[in-house]
Amino acid sequence: MSSAAQTIFGVTLAIGATNFGEIRSISGPSRERDTIDTSHAGSTARTRTFLPGMRDSGELEVELLYTPDAYEAAIAKFDSNAVESVVVTYPNGDVDTCDGFVTSVPPDGEYEGERTFSMTIKFTGVATFTKGS
Repeated sequence: MSSAAQTIFGVTLAIGATNFGEIRSISGPSRERDTIDTSHAGSTARTRTFLPGMRDSGELEVELLYTPDAYEAAIAKFDSNAVESVVVTYPNGDVDTCDGFVTSVPPDGEYEGERTFSMTIKFTGVATFTKGS
């Protein structure tokens, strides 16, 4: 039986009207949910009980190859304090979309490696996932 696994080769990222290319890795969005403890002195078998709480659409972490234009665009997004539409499109057509803003842009590099930088984007509001073909 063949695998349905997929690569991220060809993934794209757009923040507002700015497209970021040369993506090395992408992680997220890391959707999370708070829990509300509803345990009480009469809880069955002294076992905690919970309700689902507020959702957090999480963060997106992206590592990109450094180019002066891409790094400058990332810094501009950070400096703008703007909440913008963030769209991640995967090669098979899957799409993650949410409003978000850039929270960090650390540069990186290795002695015998390529120069890179990372970008962390905090999602705000409801994130949506649309399945591709």
